[in-house]
Amino acid sequence: MRSGFELMLSATTWESILGSYERASLAVDDRVGKLVKKRVAMGLKNEQLRKLPWERHVARRREPVAVEIRRGIESGELDPSLDVEAMFDLINGLYYYQFVVPAPSVGDEAATRLRLRNAVKLVWEGALRR
Repeated sequence: MRSGFELMLSATTWESILGSYERASLAVDDRVGKLVKKRVAMGLKNEQLRKLPWERHVARRREPVAVEIRRGIESGELDPSLDVEAMFDLINGLYYYQFVVPAPSVGDEAATRLRLRNAVKLVWEGALRR
């Protein structure tokens, strides 16, 4: 994701989170993609380079999504025993993985969006209040 990720609130937590990630993933251009992939590769070799993106991008992006997940717990949409940080990591990881290691259908944006939506739905269904 690019640094411009912004959580856009909707009626439900599901709509807020899924819609925000979908908008952000569409906004990532090839130049940003190349920079992120390079940063990932460099971070695998250097601890300082691994910490830098966390401090500059990831940490500040986590809080609004965590707040929205907590709103889903408080509203009864999500299970009260849900691990908020794990939920964030699962959803964010799906998009990040697809971004860094795209599937062979990378040119087919509709197929990619559907695959990501279905993956988030699987995670979400496991987090719903029973």
